[in-house]
Amino acid sequence: RDSFGAFFGEPVQVVIHFSARIAGYILEKIWHESQVVEKQKDGSLIFKAHIAGIEEIKFWILGWGKDAVVLQPDALREEICLEARGILREYGAE
Repeated sequence: RDSFGAFFGEPVQVVIHFSARIAGYILEKIWHESQVVEKQKDGSLIFKAHIAGIEEIKFWILGWGKDAVVLQPDALREEICLEARGILREYGAE
């Protein structure tokens, strides 16, 4: 039930900042039954959800590119950084 998709793991609260550029897309649908979305004055959003594991949401976040920044938990931030570094290496940019 807490799963973000097909993956399961330890329950965790995720907090993600989405830029104003893609805020409309995030607001268009319910991504998770526990989600809370807080609109910011600059048009950006803070997305919060209590999910089971970070594996699947990691790929969802990466799909939004620089317009999604993980604020919590630190373990998810670190996973996103590792993926981003790997992408840069593959493209010869690191």
